Amino acid sequence: MTVAEAQDVIHTSMVWDMRTINSYALSFAIIRTYAIPTISKTLLASGELVNGPQVSKRFLDVRSHVCVFLSAMLTGKIHTIPRPRPLSPCVQDPRAFVGIARMNWLHAHYHISNDDYLYTLSLFVLDPIRWTRNYSWRPLSPLEEHARFILYKYIGELMNIDSIPKTLEELEAWSLAYERDRMVPAETNEKLSKGMLVELSSSLPLPGAAKAFLRGCITVLFPERTRIAMMCASPLFLYPARLTSPQASGANARPARLRTHFPPCLCLHAGIPYAPALLPSADAQELTYGSRTRPVTKPWYIARPRGLRLVLEEALLRLGLKRENDVPGPQYCCEGFRMEEIGPTRWQNVGHEKVFTEAERMIGCPIDGIWGRQSALNGNEVVHKK
Repeated sequence: MTVAEAQDVIHTSMVWDMRTINSYALSFAIIRTYAIPTISKTLLASGELVNGPQVSKRFLDVRSHVCVFLSAMLTGKIHTIPRPRPLSPCVQDPRAFVGIARMNWLHAHYHISNDDYLYTLSLFVLDPIRWTRNYSWRPLSPLEEHARFILYKYIGELMNIDSIPKTLEELEAWSLAYERDRMVPAETNEKLSKGMLVELSSSLPLPGAAKAFLRGCITVLFPERTRIAMMCASPLFLYPARLTSPQASGANARPARLRTHFPPCLCLHAGIPYAPALLPSADAQELTYGSRTRPVTKPWYIARPRGLRLVLEEALLRLGLKRENDVPGPQYCCEGFRMEEIGPTRWQNVGHEKVFTEAERMIGCPIDGIWGRQSALNGNEVVHKK
């Protein structure tokens, strides 16, 4: 299976078939990395993930990368928009490469071991497989599981991760062994996980006790080893999520499965497909930005409300059902995002030249037009949207 074929297979299940469960699985995979002390120590030292809006921004930045990996093919094809006319002939949509180059540039500022990189990569491969197996209306097929491995193995190679296992089974065995050896309780784990759980529950208009109950319902979905390493309180038997049991941690685990107790139509289904991020128009003549359509907790990268949406926002504010700091605005980059700008706010306008240089090396040709920072028509700086 080629990388392009793998991406096509994953795109079908992620966007059309099981987008909801895959989104949850990737969200929990991000948080699960906080249970490794060497990872949590590095993330905590960055100062971006303790509390406040930056917690949700980092969360969304990772999900934006995944969105682009699905919509901007790593072979240059495009799923979502027509081919931009003013662009180099050897590539149609380079955003996935720009995103990987941006990740490499950001990660270069920290000391991260190869094993920590590889473990994080393994969760992005394995956790969606486990979640669909346990909570979705159907499991991923062997073809879809293999496609996930092929795609993320290639992404890992572009991230210069060494010693990636050659098969999905070997990757799972390595990941489980790494958890047994490295996933242990630590204060840094607790601080990061607590900050994320508080942030996830902060946007809901609930009293403190209800938010604490909600956080308990979230933590029960983690494997037991993960909860212990994050020093979370033991879940109570009365949490509704307890009925589904924690997600599987290995091939032999046998958690209760939703589809065992409910018909497929009542399990977490895709519903109507939607675009998690709006992408630039192919006819744009300025530096264009993608934008997100739904917030996680804070409205990062969501355009300011207009028309009926503005009326609804104002009504919610007056009724006290929404807070002023939860409305899209400049503080949340309402103009949108570009892959070369993703990351901590202090680095938003830094490193672009190095990022494009590495992305062009991956592709083998210049990046111009609406995807680059220079106009393909006259070589001048593209008009900045901000």
